[in-house]
Amino acid sequence: MKKALPIVIAVIALAAGGYAVYRYLDQGPSTAEGVVDVVEETPEAYAPKGDSPPDEADAGPLPMSEAEVVETAPTDLENSDGYLQERLSGRNAFLTSVLRDQKHLIRKMTTAIDLAWQGKNPGSQLFFLRPTGELLVDKRDNRYFLSPRNYERYETMTRALESLDADTLTTMYRELRPLFKGAYDELGNADDRWEAKAAALMDDVIELQLPAGEIELLETGGLFIFADPKLEDLSPAHKALIRMGPENALRIQNKLRELRQRL
Repeated sequence: MKKALPIVIAVIALAAGGYAVYRYLDQGPSTAEGVVDVVEETPEAYAPKGDSPPDEADAGPLPMSEAEVVETAPTDLENSDGYLQERLSGRNAFLTSVLRDQKHLIRKMTTAIDLAWQGKNPGSQLFFLRPTGELLVDKRDNRYFLSPRNYERYETMTRALESLDADTLTTMYRELRPLFKGAYDELGNADDRWEAKAAALMDDVIELQLPAGEIELLETGGLFIFADPKLEDLSPAHKALIRMGPENALRIQNKLRELRQRL
């Protein structure tokens, strides 16, 4: 099975999409023009740095031969960051910046997968991928709705996912499989279910039926939750995908379908 690397990418996108808890500003919600601005209580939001080109200049997927991968693939976790940076940088500014600035990425991604499988929040591992700006909530007649303007915050991450080439990811994972399994074992797992868990999560994301129409929210104790109990009872991954907005969510699902077909 070679689905694990694509689902790692999916979890990264979902972590950017809304695992964080949202709270009001200290002075309370602003009702100007019917919009409430809410700040995410997360570590400092990630923003690309340095001289990377803007996202608009993304060059698109860069296929890689299997021979190239075999020649340079690392044999231990300590050397894996440089390999990921070398092979995946240059196609998307946001992704390039993440690969340059973050360490122990395979360990972090594997831990995020394991947490998501348990129904827990993987955001502690992927806080650097959360979107910048504030959550936008429309208020009408004392009711709150997730603002469509909020979805623009996730465009950068969606584009980064789309820039990844399916053939390259498949070839890379074939060589990196022992390192992901090693990171999984480091977490204290004494089973061989790493790839089965990753595949099940991937299918779970792809098969989510996205809700139509506006998404109403309820304010409770300074937090926003989904007003529809069926939505609020969904898994953290499903709720994160919904918070990204229907267009971004469909683009992510379509990319994952493409990856699964290649695999």
